[in-house]
Amino acid sequence: LVVYRYLLSQETRLPFKLESQVRVSQLEMELKNTDRSLVDYETALNLWPEVCGSVVATEMRCKEIAVRLKNYIIDWHKIEKKSPSEGLEKAYAAYLRAFQDVDLFLQGALLARERKNFEGALAWLEKATLVLAASANSPEVQQKLETVLLARIETAELSQSKEALKAALEGYLAQSKEGRRRLDVEYQLAKLKY
Repeated sequence: LVVYRYLLSQETRLPFKLESQVRVSQLEMELKNTDRSLVDYETALNLWPEVCGSVVATEMRCKEIAVRLKNYIIDWHKIEKKSPSEGLEKAYAAYLRAFQDVDLFLQGALLARERKNFEGALAWLEKATLVLAASANSPEVQQKLETVLLARIETAELSQSKEALKAALEGYLAQSKEGRRRLDVEYQLAKLKY
């Protein structure tokens, strides 16, 4: 950790600075310094667009760094599976500002919902819906969209916000191609309007 911090202070080449910053955040996490780790992680994510924003699909170093950034969140979530912290939720927020990852939008939303941050959970589910709606219409994508739309309804119900529930129900009816729960959703919407 001391060596990486020294390299960070001396390094001027952004790709190496980004890689070192990611490694520092991982090392801090291993030492259970979550607050410091989160600061380093956010610093790395702030460097990401400048270094790899446009070449992630072609540059091998950027692919590896992208995997490390994602695994950071996944590993932290495994550690705090039973009682997720505010820091973990902030890490999800930082990651999801930089990457449009549907699986992590969904996981982050479930975490936010568990922490009673219904507004944040609904926002992430809405973003996941937009990303999936813009994707190719394969059966896998449609199934994932169905899952996200139903999670959005459940979260809106838990929030006890009639406006959020109405938006989630109408969103399901407008965007679900599978429509497995269409009749239930139409009933819920009619009951809500009544």
